[in-house]
Amino acid sequence: MSKALICITTCNRLSEVKKYILPYISFVNSNDEFDFVLSLDGQQEDYISFCNQFQIPLIYSEEREGVGISKNRVLKKFPDYQHYFFIDDDVELLNSKIFTSHVTLGSQSDEFNHMSSTNLFVVSDKAEIHGIPLIYGMIGGGYFNYFNKKGIDKVGGWHTLFAKYKRYGHTEHSYRFLNIGDSKFPFTIISNFINDLIIHNPSHVTEAVENASSNETELFVEEQQLIDQKLTFFPITTLSEYRFNGFELNYNSKVAEFLTENRRKYPLIKGQERLKCFSSYYFFLSKIKQSRLSKIWYFCLAFVCHPFNPEIKHVIKTKLIRK
Repeated sequence: MSKALICITTCNRLSEVKKYILPYISFVNSNDEFDFVLSLDGQQEDYISFCNQFQIPLIYSEEREGVGISKNRVLKKFPDYQHYFFIDDDVELLNSKIFTSHVTLGSQSDEFNHMSSTNLFVVSDKAEIHGIPLIYGMIGGGYFNYFNKKGIDKVGGWHTLFAKYKRYGHTEHSYRFLNIGDSKFPFTIISNFINDLIIHNPSHVTEAVENASSNETELFVEEQQLIDQKLTFFPITTLSEYRFNGFELNYNSKVAEFLTENRRKYPLIKGQERLKCFSSYYFFLSKIKQSRLSKIWYFCLAFVCHPFNPEIKHVIKTKLIRK
């Protein structure tokens, strides 16, 4: 198998990184075909200290310019991988098979040069290819995205237009795969793996521009305008200076040693915040389990860990309204 780079992108949310980063590094420690790097938009000392403590490879920049430019820095610094995964810092990994499955499919045809793995806002079509069920959409999330080098070479990097807003741009980048004819839709999802991740969705680091969404698609209006231009390529461009701390990307002995001594779930989180992590985890299980008994059991566990979990409150409120 050719080499793949797993990158978590982050900014101003070290607490989220501490919750979810270790399973990714543990997976890489056990798989020589995968490397790992953390990409920080900006240069926050708490991140730098944390990564130094655990010898986590980190790219960070002098200026904040948004997640798209953060990904461009990774592609500039590490251009020789055959596969890339870009993952938001609030995405919890449940099943690491998601990585090998995407790489396998992404090696088979141009249609899979880019794939995502999240629930779509609207499913536009479905198909089964090589025995693998797929769903397609015109609008999708940027939480977990796969690209191979062949695809990146065709469409380039994320557009610098959005650096001034420090957000937006992932949808326009995905549309380029549609524009060059590699895929029927900008978002292709292996439906079997949607439940291998938990998307937690804490507050955005940068708030959306007020009253600046397209009425038709609800995308940021400037992003929709760029999509309408049917751009096929934009060069991988970085703006401010950035640095790499130089730690090993493939095997992290510091994290391996830490996990040997700390086998519990969420070992970097303590107290009430750790209970909230468990509540979200159990709530997710209550949604995906098949049996009614399991659903009730995990819902109760979620409630015990954090009775004021907003997801639980929403479910209870919804049920009461229905009645």
